[in-house]
Amino acid sequence: MKIAFVYPSFESIGIEYLSASLKKKGHKTKLVFDPCLFDDAYWKNNLLKKVFSFKKYVNMEIIDFSPDMVAFSVVTDRYLWACESAARLKSVYEDIPILFGGIHPTSVPERVIKEDFIDFVITGEAEKPIVELADCIEKGRSKHKVPNLWYKKNGKIVRNQTNSLIEDLDSLPFPDKDLYKGELNQIGGCYNIITSRGCPFNRSFCNNNVLRKLYENKGEYRRRRSVQNVIQELKQAKNKYKINQVNFFDEEFFLEKDWIRDFLPIYREEINIPYFCYINSELIDKDSLDLLQNTGCISVALGVETLNPTLNKEALNKKFSLEKVHKIITVLKNTSVNLTVFLMFGIPGQTEEDLIEQIKYFNVNRVDEIRTFWLRCYPKTDILNIVKENKHLKTDKVGLIGKGESSFYLGGDTYNADFARIIQVYNLINFLPKKIIDFIIKNKIYRLFPQRNFKNKIIFLMILKHNIESFFGKKSNYTFLFQKRYFFYLYYMVKKIKREITKKIL
Repeated sequence: MKIAFVYPSFESIGIEYLSASLKKKGHKTKLVFDPCLFDDAYWKNNLLKKVFSFKKYVNMEIIDFSPDMVAFSVVTDRYLWACESAARLKSVYEDIPILFGGIHPTSVPERVIKEDFIDFVITGEAEKPIVELADCIEKGRSKHKVPNLWYKKNGKIVRNQTNSLIEDLDSLPFPDKDLYKGELNQIGGCYNIITSRGCPFNRSFCNNNVLRKLYENKGEYRRRRSVQNVIQELKQAKNKYKINQVNFFDEEFFLEKDWIRDFLPIYREEINIPYFCYINSELIDKDSLDLLQNTGCISVALGVETLNPTLNKEALNKKFSLEKVHKIITVLKNTSVNLTVFLMFGIPGQTEEDLIEQIKYFNVNRVDEIRTFWLRCYPKTDILNIVKENKHLKTDKVGLIGKGESSFYLGGDTYNADFARIIQVYNLINFLPKKIIDFIIKNKIYRLFPQRNFKNKIIFLMILKHNIESFFGKKSNYTFLFQKRYFFYLYYMVKKIKREITKKIL
């Protein structure tokens, strides 16, 4: 059986695992990729989005492959894109079964399955269900025993039972990286990997907030692959691909201290490729920071969200210690490890004073990069109830969340025009001298700043700064990822122009 995966903008480790599971059972898979130029987290422009649209090519590639099923892995921010793509396909290829999976369909399957152009929804971990569904379609068998599946039968919606969690992650085949063969990897030379599943914390805004409820009493939620299994995948990747960096995308990379102490020295000895990972101020300690420096780590990202401990506790259900955050910043400042900090805006109860105090702190305690995000209230997460209780979200937006219409990459659900002006100062912190930032704050010049985010213009300047620093042998900024994203844009813009020229010639 042939299955086409349709996905936008970035690499998806999730569908790589699904593809590997399907191939292991003899099925054929293909990725149909939409780069979504000028419509992503890096760059948004409505005019250029239309000019460089790949929509018609997505349909053409699917039809040329002639699949027996088309699968969409969907996050809330891309739900409308997925619906538009699926509806467009169904209008010209009405007999093709269409499957939706991912965190958005998992959160609100009862809404997603009602769409006329969607035949199946798989919730939660999909490796086993998608293989069983493919077998059933290929052999014409009943689907009533396929776990995690929602489907339509005789005009009615059928919901199958949710399967238990996959206990042994080592039992899964390595992700099918060849799925992206022929597409320019958006972080070229980087190998993206996940060594664990599940997060023990229950932050109100996180997708784990939804998944923990789905899998209650269905197995140990936090699981980790063995050290040797991860090393084996990386060895295979090192031999097969040209890798210059490994990105560990685990949500809590340092959770199991014994695992980390075993893994990183072996990684250094047998893989020895610079790497990136996420860190948690509640889990990282001096020994962990030493390990980072001594095993080839070049960059880490730290989710701070807000320096206000009350907001962290009451709104985000997140433990927070400024002392621990300060220690991480202080220790990494004099190392070759780049530190990126994530900050969230639009949190219920957040004030202008909170944002100004944060600017003052990070202006003095500078990190390599600050990334700013608006709070997004995803369906079925606890933050949604908190926002409703605080009347922090307009009533007309509440009903749109389950439909995927309220969350935007550069907007968010709790956008505040006054806060948006202040955010521009965060974008300038690593580019302007401390005294100028102090002057802007003291004289409230930020109130004259535009509401529209001009971060992309700042990024160009940061790239220039990065290159100058690198030339003189100074510690470089983490913006090299943005550099590679611009090469991604250039590649697909040229690809689109070539296709249009070829079409006119023919």
